[in-house]
Amino acid sequence: MHGCSSRVLVAAGLVLALTQPVAAEEEIVYLAQRGDTLIGIGKRLLEQPADWRIVARINRVADPNRIMPGAAIRIPTHLLRGTPAPARLLQAHGNVTARTAGGAALALAPGAMIDEGTRIATGDDGYLTLQLADGSTLRMQAASETDLVQARRLGDGGWRATLRLIAGRIEAAVTQITGGTPRFEVKTPQAALAVRGTEFRVSVDRTAGLTRGEVLKGSVALAGAAGGGGTVLEAGFGAQVDAAQRIGPLMPLLPAPDLSALPELAQRMPVALTVMPVAQARQYRVQVVRADGAQEVGADLLSDAPTLRLRALADGNWIAKVRAVDGGGLEGHEASHRFRVKARPEPPVTSDPVDGARLPAGRVSFAWATHPQATHYTLQLADSPQFNAAARTLERVVTPAAELNDLPAGIWYWRVATVRSVDGAPDPGPWSDAQRIDLRPLPPLPERPAVAATEVTLGWRGLAGQQFDFELASTPDFAQPLVTRRLDAPQIRFARPATGNYFLRYRAIDADGYVGPYIATQRLTIEPDNCVRSPGGDCIGAGGAALRSP
Repeated sequence: MHGCSSRVLVAAGLVLALTQPVAAEEEIVYLAQRGDTLIGIGKRLLEQPADWRIVARINRVADPNRIMPGAAIRIPTHLLRGTPAPARLLQAHGNVTARTAGGAALALAPGAMIDEGTRIATGDDGYLTLQLADGSTLRMQAASETDLVQARRLGDGGWRATLRLIAGRIEAAVTQITGGTPRFEVKTPQAALAVRGTEFRVSVDRTAGLTRGEVLKGSVALAGAAGGGGTVLEAGFGAQVDAAQRIGPLMPLLPAPDLSALPELAQRMPVALTVMPVAQARQYRVQVVRADGAQEVGADLLSDAPTLRLRALADGNWIAKVRAVDGGGLEGHEASHRFRVKARPEPPVTSDPVDGARLPAGRVSFAWATHPQATHYTLQLADSPQFNAAARTLERVVTPAAELNDLPAGIWYWRVATVRSVDGAPDPGPWSDAQRIDLRPLPPLPERPAVAATEVTLGWRGLAGQQFDFELASTPDFAQPLVTRRLDAPQIRFARPATGNYFLRYRAIDADGYVGPYIATQRLTIEPDNCVRSPGGDCIGAGGAALRSP
């Protein structure tokens, strides 16, 4: 018997011995019966009866009409007759097309049967999963093109499938069925990969003229497309085959990236996933699929940096599958991370106050853009950007604006969230980015003015380093100020004006350049001066009272 293991089967009156050789080509050994000829064996067992000549050459049989009973006749499995065993479509997402061998378009609904000769193509957003007759699964990735060359159940109880990958990537999990040996082959323009129950990946880079193979479990026999000069790829190794069908060195696959630092909740688009760098990695591949088992692919990209930016993911639960890619383009072992996206309804764009605004304490107005899905908004203020303890929360704000009238001076942070209705229940979205505001105390009111014969003196409290802008006018609109000064201290003296009513105001300018608001307009009344004055201008007093002229 040829090979490292064997098994004898009895089927339809025939005695077959199945072998598993080390070479990529599998064979059965047929034990000849009395009256057998190679021509007769070809008619009963071979897909093409005329291929008995190939069997004769392999077994060095000179006379096809004379075979000794019990003779072991080696027959390559690819010559055996089989019955069609179509693949079944499990899932298809995005732009996926299929055409039968006759060129007819095939509807790709889940459960559709894919016959031999079907060509399948996926667009840049297209993904497809097939299940072969033995339960093996084949995942076809985006921007790929492949032919299902053969899918057959063999007379020995096994099956045979041949796939031609023209461009793109496939991932296969080939299982062994009861009662037979799985035979699965992937052919590319550069290589042939024969499989005996394993998990592996194959990609064709049409631009570079390269085939890459990566084995995750089991082993794969790898050879050039024309055969010969093959090798065996064991689990944890990969290799590439160039346009001249030369097999490169067997390379250990890079380890799975560390995803332990990735967040479990994403509330912003794009989602940024930063993984720990992997030594010798040139790139990183991430594929994000639905966590509900549907295998819907939400993103699939290559990144030169370990920060992977996913531009658009729907709300829901996802699984990120990440691999490091080495300098030769071989993708390493995979790590998975489950996370949830809750980015909708998006927070409204805030407009006022802007981040870093300095405002007078007391009344503060807040404004933001209108969100089309909003039933209302929630406004929140706190004294720290972490909002560990919210100091103020305004629920059910139905307009894109709100006002608070009693905010004390200090550093505050504010944020707002959109709330929509889903199935009659409120569905709040994430918070907007926190905006920092600096509320400054209002300038104090002036002290009682001192009105003398020739000047008026005003004073008020101020802070170290402050300056003040002071204005005095005869009308409350200050259209034509009588006194306008920039003061370095909270005090002013100016010439006493004529009898009548005047209006004054001032504002503080902090040492950091912040210009506060003017105080509320104050009225200053200059009454008639009837004092009897000395030559120096002072009122002359008698008995503690000022002397006044009649």
